[in-house]
Formats: sequence, structure tokens, C-alpha cells
Amino acid sequence: MFDNGKITTYTTDQGLNNSIILQITQDHLGRYWMATFSGGINIFDGDHFRHLTSSNGLSSDIIYSILTDNEGNIWAGTQNGVDRISLDNKGEISNIQYFGKQDGFTGIENNGTANLVDYEGNLWFGTVKGAMKYDPNITETNTVIPITQITNIKLFFRKVEWKNSVYNEFITTVSPWTNIPENLILPHDSNHVSIEFEALSFIAPEKVKYQWKLEGLDNNWSPITNHTEAVYPKIPPGEYTFMVKAMNDGGLWSREPAKFSFKILPPWWESTWFYILTGLLVLFIIVLVFRLRVRIIESKKKELEDLVREKTLEVVNKNQLLEQQKEEILVQTENLQKSYNNLERLTEIGRTITSQLTIEKIVDAVYESINELMDATVFGIGIINEKKNSIDFHGIKEKGQTIEFLSFSLEDNLRLSAYCVNRKKEIFINDFENDYKRYLPAITPAENPVIHHPLFICH
Repeated sequence: MFDNGKITTYTTDQGLNNSIILQITQDHLGRYWMATFSGGINIFDGDHFRHLTSSNGLSSDIIYSILTDNEGNIWAGTQNGVDRISLDNKGEISNIQYFGKQDGFTGIENNGTANLVDYEGNLWFGTVKGAMKYDPNITETNTVIPITQITNIKLFFRKVEWKNSVYNEFITTVSPWTNIPENLILPHDSNHVSIEFEALSFIAPEKVKYQWKLEGLDNNWSPITNHTEAVYPKIPPGEYTFMVKAMNDGGLWSREPAKFSFKILPPWWESTWFYILTGLLVLFIIVLVFRLRVRIIESKKKELEDLVREKTLEVVNKNQLLEQQKEEILVQTENLQKSYNNLERLTEIGRTITSQLTIEKIVDAVYESINELMDATVFGIGIINEKKNSIDFHGIKEKGQTIEFLSFSLEDNLRLSAYCVNRKKEIFINDFENDYKRYLPAITPAENPVIHHPLFICH
């Protein structure tokens, strides 16, 4: 583009949808309309590109020529005829009218850039079959607005006899004139719907074009087309309204679109009651698991408490046993210490009295002293007889009575007195059945307790 002495190049990078431009014209607002080969018309306002194609109402996307008439209309020569694009005062497209063989444009396919406006306002188009002249002064416009109606509803491309009793559960009634079901409710597995329609136009019915939209699924109207059937496969569950409108050869649209409403039911696993039951089941499982978990925790807690209680009781019993044993040991220790102290006292007494009394007097004197210290059931003082190798007891006291004389051989290995003298070792027995084994393997029975203490006088 050459402007103010400067050439600017525009490509698809700047917004063109096709790089093959055959001709350019300018409208009354100064915008450039560019005829492209297979890209329809590209409109440039100086800043941005806009595209006008067959989806917007052109008869073809292959535009061989383009011009502006004296009324400000844009004429596009295509491979199928010629399209007149009418603009309003704001430059917006108000109508697109197609002229083909039925309208007298017998040349059909235009030649590239072969067009002009003569001094009388006539339009000339060069075609593969010669030049075609169009006189805008004698053109009659079709002002009859087309009436659109829906003619058939098919499932999976098959025609359905909706009056058949098989479909009674899907509908409430059927239109007697058009065989169109009313209040159609389909199950989820019958969601492939084809809708046929038509529009009445007596002047040029073959030039009627359509747009449709399925509310609930489509966001925008379909591209303009001459197809008379809309196919919707795999429609998801929901409520829908199909709307279709028609445009006649003069570019006039239906005042109101024809409508058809229907509903697709969800499968049972997507229904509200299933969701409610599933939710309740999940809630029940959660509550059940929670209760089982609480029960397990309480059971573990009780087991732990029982174990702690058992171990605590065991520790308490052991402590009590230890305390009892401790007390018994303390008592035994105290008794042993007391006995030992008494024995020491006896030793001192013996040393004192043996130096000045006869054996009988010694026995009597010591027996009285011993009885003050402890209960002496049997008490005696043995004198070693070296000639007989024996130990002789004179005046033994037994429960207060005096036994004149007893003698035991020092070779009697089952006598504690012989053991005491031979070993020169004192003997103390508190529990006779258990303690004597510390001295002899066997012994003549005696009463508890038993005390033997050796006393030697050195000259």
C-alpha cells in the first residue's frame, strides 16, 4: 500500500487470511475491500483486518472481482455468480444478496478483475461465458419474508413414527399436520438427533439460506448455509431448544425463528436420586468407619489400661514383698546383732567367773545371767577332757532341772559341741532345719535356737 510517499506491505502476519489478492475497492467510509482467492473478502480500516466469507453469507470464498456501485453497495464476482453486499449508514453489513443463473446471471463464474460501472450506473461483469450487464434501476427485490418450519425429527438418522405406541412414554402428543412430537423426553442412550426444516419462498426457493442454534449446547448461530438438516450426535443430558431461521434471495430474514424443545434424561447413575443415595451411602460408610475406629481405639485403650493396672499391681505386690522381705531381714539382722551382743556378753561373763568359781557354781551363775538375756531351755558348759578326748558337761540345766553329768566324744562328727571345739568356731542356729547344714551334713535333732561358743583359757 502506497501512502504519503511510503510503501507498506501487509501479509498474513498482519491479519490477511489469504495472500492472493485479485482486486481492491473502497467504500464510502474509506475502508478497503480486497477480493482474495479462497479467503473471501478482507476488509481493512487502516488499522485492522476483518474477514467476510461464505460462513457469513457469501456464495463462495473464491472472489475474482470486486467493485463499489453508485449507491455504495459492494459487488463481489465469485465462481458461482455475483453477491451484492448492502451497507447501512454506519458501514455495517445490512444484507447480502446472491445473483445466479436463476436471476439471469448465466455466466456464473467471473473472470479476474473483469468489472466496471458505466456512465449510466450499469454494472458489467466479465465471465467465462461473456459479459453480463446489470441494471440496478429495473431490479425487483423479493420483499416476502420467508416462513420457517420444522418438518421432521429423526433419531440416529432414521425416520421415527412418533404416533406409534412404542414412543408414548417419550412424548405427550404428536402434531397432526407435521408429525412433530411435543414435550419430547428422550433417554440418555437416544441422544443422536437430526432435525429437518424448510422455508417457503416462491420466487427463488433454491436460494433460501439458513442459520440454526441449539440453545443449551451451542453458544453461537451456525454459519449461513443452504442445508435443510441439522445433526446433533451425542447430546449430553439436559434441556434444549432448537431454533432455525431462513433468509430469502433478497437477503430478508425470518422475523421469528422456528423452535423445537426437547429433553435428554441423564442415566440412572447421573440422576439426582442416585447422587443422594450415593451421598447417603458414603456418609454411612464414613460414620461406620468412624465408629469402628472409635471402638478399636476404646478397646486398645481398655487393653492398655488393664495392662497398666496389671503391671501397677504387679509392681505394688513386688514392692510390698520387697518391703516385707526388707522388714524380715531387718528383724533377723536385729536379732542376730542382739544375739551376737549377748554372746559377747556371755563370753566376758565366762572369762570372769572361770577364774574364781567351781564348774557347778559357774553353771549356776551363768545360767541365771543367760536367762535374763534369753529363754535358755538347755544350758551347759563343756570342759575338754584331753585324756578321754571328750567334752564333759557338769550340771547341765534343762528347763530349770540339773543333769549331773554328760560326756560326748570329740570324735563324734555329728555333734555340734564336738564341731565347735575341734574347729574352735562358734555356732549360731536360728532355724535348725535349715541352718545346721552350714556346719554338718547330718545332726542329732535339737530345739531352736542353738548356740555353741568355744572358750579357751591360755596358761
